[in-house]
Amino acid sequence: DNIRYSNIPSILELSSNNKVFEPSWFLSRASWTCLDNGPSRIKNSLTELPSGISSLVSLQHLDVSYTDIRGLPHELTALLNLRYLNLERTYHLSRFPPELICSFSKLEVLRMLESGADSTAEQGSVLSEDAEPLMKELLCLKLLNLISFSLYSSRGVRNFLKFPKLLRITQALSISDCEIPLLNVSHLAYMEHLKDLVIDNSNLEELKTDCTGEVQKVLQCGFRSLHLASIAFCSRVKDLTWLAFAPNLKIIVIMHCDDLEEIISVEKLNQLSDIMGELNFFAKLELLDLYHAENLKSIYQGALPLPQLKEIRVTQCPKLKTLPLNSSSTKLRNIVISGGKDWWEELQWEDQATQNAFSTCFVPSR
Repeated sequence: DNIRYSNIPSILELSSNNKVFEPSWFLSRASWTCLDNGPSRIKNSLTELPSGISSLVSLQHLDVSYTDIRGLPHELTALLNLRYLNLERTYHLSRFPPELICSFSKLEVLRMLESGADSTAEQGSVLSEDAEPLMKELLCLKLLNLISFSLYSSRGVRNFLKFPKLLRITQALSISDCEIPLLNVSHLAYMEHLKDLVIDNSNLEELKTDCTGEVQKVLQCGFRSLHLASIAFCSRVKDLTWLAFAPNLKIIVIMHCDDLEEIISVEKLNQLSDIMGELNFFAKLELLDLYHAENLKSIYQGALPLPQLKEIRVTQCPKLKTLPLNSSSTKLRNIVISGGKDWWEELQWEDQATQNAFSTCFVPSR
């Protein structure tokens, strides 16, 4: 992903859908090794890739992320040297021919986060709801070592969990429309490269562990790469205590979780106290963003050391009356705490010293 963008051909050159690209246009560019959407990731109007793109036989890096493409032409199978393919946030992608992806035998990186999220897969496309046809093709790629992926159903989640290789190489994962109420946290905890996890619009009630031994294993080696956790529109979830198992979390985003009452349950932690000992969770947290959690009462019952904290955002969380802060929680006093003015004025502090310490940190939300 470390691309220098100077003098790199841009996918924007193909964005005029009224433009006719003669075969000679592509043939004269057959030496191109990179075609990219640029560093700004500006969404552009490209809806189809010209079939002549198959003439770019030297292409190793193809990035069509944030475009409006509806489908991938079968002619892409000619790109035998392709090592990097980015389809992230191609929300309208619905046509993905079978045996296309497995033809890229040199492919090392495939990014598909939220690909096809706003479309219905065409008949014959590997972008089926259960995602199994695509997963099986990915397993054929021996050099593939990094993917980002979205799952749009319970069947898709179950299928994904069947393939250890995919679990091992996934860097970013989003799960939506999942009807599984209880999901074993260990299935996700050992995804050694998982950096971003997004769960939304699902009936998830709890991420659980099955036994004491499993908890110990998760504590020792689980969620080591996880930096971002975003939970949205999961109306049944009561707490998110499993986040305490992710020692390197930097960003937590929680949105529209109607039944959420506490983020870290002290009761659940106490049940595991003999195993967990003094767990220093959220030590690397930089941003906590809470949005429309109407029944949220507690982040954690007590103060936490949060040496890396930069910002807390609270929007429409009327029952949240405390923050897990005391006068020694953060190294610096230049953190930002944003929210409604009424919420701030009703906030309860551990003591006067804590209130004084953070009194200048408040920024009214817009």
